[in-house]
Amino acid sequence: MSLRECFLFIAILWGVSVTIITEILSAFSLITFGWLVVFWCVVLLGATFFVISLMKRQRLVVLSPSPRLPFRAVPLLSGLVLIVALTGVTAIVSPPNTYDSMTYHMSRVVHWIQDRNVSFYPTHIPRQNFQNPWAEFAIMHLQILSGGDRFANFVQWFSMIGCLIGVSLLAKQFGGDLQSQLFAAVFAGTIPMGILQSSSTQNDYVASFWLLCFVYFSISLIRQEQIHWPYALGAGFSLGLAILTKGTAYIFAVPFVAWAGYSFLRMFRFKSWKPALLLAAACLVLNFGHYTRNLSLFGSPIGPRAGDSLAMITSDVISASSVLSNITRNIGLHLGTPSGRVNLGIDSAIREFHTALNIDINDPRTTSSQREKFQVLKPSLHEDYAGNLLHLSLILGASFFFSYRRKLEVRVLC
Repeated sequence: MSLRECFLFIAILWGVSVTIITEILSAFSLITFGWLVVFWCVVLLGATFFVISLMKRQRLVVLSPSPRLPFRAVPLLSGLVLIVALTGVTAIVSPPNTYDSMTYHMSRVVHWIQDRNVSFYPTHIPRQNFQNPWAEFAIMHLQILSGGDRFANFVQWFSMIGCLIGVSLLAKQFGGDLQSQLFAAVFAGTIPMGILQSSSTQNDYVASFWLLCFVYFSISLIRQEQIHWPYALGAGFSLGLAILTKGTAYIFAVPFVAWAGYSFLRMFRFKSWKPALLLAAACLVLNFGHYTRNLSLFGSPIGPRAGDSLAMITSDVISASSVLSNITRNIGLHLGTPSGRVNLGIDSAIREFHTALNIDINDPRTTSSQREKFQVLKPSLHEDYAGNLLHLSLILGASFFFSYRRKLEVRVLC
């Protein structure tokens, strides 16, 4: 087991502990400084005894040796370390100040601390209640234990580091050498919106980290000749934490869950129900409290239905044209250039495409917010609007290259 893999396991253990401690104390309205200290001492003591017993049983913990990094890769690593360091300084110096932070991320944390539980409360901003709460659970623990919001941004920043580690491990799983793993981490670490959000209390990086853990441990599990229960638990709990963090995890997890299910059937045959059941149980256990609260108030475990005027969280219409519309508009958000004339041309092309689809570009049935209208903007340094043109170009270019290479190999074989 490598140090990077140990990091992912420890992070998942921490995430599960935050959830369980929060739900237990909330049930008795005991979310206070004293009780949090008691529970976290129990967790730390339990983890310490487990590590000591493991070392005695195995005599030592075997970690895979780390190969030396080529000198030509040092500038890449230095740049990545610089990004992590600067965003870390920003995270600890700057208080939470984004729109989402003020309207619901930090607002719900203060309500929970005041009420000593995470039960729903009266508010004219319903998403403070129904939105998935794990990132705010972690912020609440840090805020109570530290006596302020000094470390609130660290949940996202820590998740960014976890994503860099997870991406490098995924590159390793696909056969990449150390330099390729580093390049993958640099690619992930230089995403403009990622850099901007890494020092905030938003939860996109947190959800991304848990999804990366799920994908990594699913691949690791599938590559075993038999069911490896630590990997199965890692995959199940990380998927549950991703869902508990952000609702979009349901969407992004679907292809990976389908692929994992198919791979389980192919690899484990009649025993495939065991890891599948474990994954489902882990997700349900972690999300049970939040599901119950949503079900009690909104009649649905995921919150208000799509047609609710208070919170439109899914499209009212699912069709080929609506899917193409959303794909095109989301790509368009990343195509902004410093030239207003070029942006106008891209914007016009997207609008003409929607005319051909016979769908309104701002159709309220497929648009989450009616306060803003679609337009291709210049590159922004705002954490909600920053595009990723360079990364999108590299992704599309790499996809085209590998697709063309695959077709060429098929032709040669034929």
